[in-house]
Amino acid sequence: MSENNPRNPQNFKQLLKHCNAVQEHLENNMVDMEEAKKEMSTNPQERQQILQEVMKGMAANHPLELLQHNINLLKAKHNSSNLDDLVEILEDIADFVEDIDLAKAFLNSGCSLMITEYLKHGSEDIKIACFQLISSLVQNNTDGEKVALEEKWFQTILEIINDSSCPNTVLSSALSPVSTLIRTKDGYQFFMKNNGLQSLISWLSSGIDRCIAKSAFIIYNLIEEDWNRQSDFVSKKLIKAIIPQLKPSHNQTTEMLARSLYCICKNSLASSQYLKASWSELNTNLDSLTNDAKKNGAIEEDIQWYLRIQEFFPLSDYTPKKQLSIETK
Repeated sequence: MSENNPRNPQNFKQLLKHCNAVQEHLENNMVDMEEAKKEMSTNPQERQQILQEVMKGMAANHPLELLQHNINLLKAKHNSSNLDDLVEILEDIADFVEDIDLAKAFLNSGCSLMITEYLKHGSEDIKIACFQLISSLVQNNTDGEKVALEEKWFQTILEIINDSSCPNTVLSSALSPVSTLIRTKDGYQFFMKNNGLQSLISWLSSGIDRCIAKSAFIIYNLIEEDWNRQSDFVSKKLIKAIIPQLKPSHNQTTEMLARSLYCICKNSLASSQYLKASWSELNTNLDSLTNDAKKNGAIEEDIQWYLRIQEFFPLSDYTPKKQLSIETK
């Protein structure tokens, strides 16, 4: 999408995106909003024309035809130097492939290799648009998940975000397809075999709030879905990466960190012993988090995550139902 010219929409979703883009465009360019509203009210013909084009497009074009149109554009502009056009096309395709039938149509279009190439593109915007497309493509879609592994999209994404020079914006966006792919059996095995634990530790230590929250969310969901995975996360280094992020002020990130830490430590003597070294600092922060959460009206369910961790101690009173071997991963 060009910053100087927000594109005209083709369907209701595009209409919403168009309206948001116009507003963002006006705000970014410091246009007086009252003047903008006045201008829009004095140009009813323009607004009517846009709506007519939207409705005409919806009536005349089947979603599959619109997707095919964008696929043709992607192929035609494959080597184009106009990056804005490529980003726009990839974003449009991402909208369509949220539908599983349209996703299958895209997977059969012969564009897989192009996505692989775009993942390695020098443009951050192209990479981010690809991440968005892949996230939509693999969501609840076994065919998409299979292609993401076979075409090495997942491998390429991990290589990108584990590169020390990876920009924060790229890292933050890349965790969306990762969090989807990792929840499949094959994706999980691939992730763990490819140094996934160290990747999580790095993301938790990135200093980027969205990455920290997303990493904690990944850990929590993986263990909650299958407690047999817990032993994969019983790691002194992982626990040491989580604890410093549990800062005294309650928010969604600290709550998710508490959830992940609880899942790692529940019924695990090894994890509890790793906690012991930092217990004084952690316990103080958990008290502060509990008080801050109550002060700010957090629901009881959120507050309970902090209290549950405190129930692990004192260690002498903690009798695990299942002991896991103590080893540093």
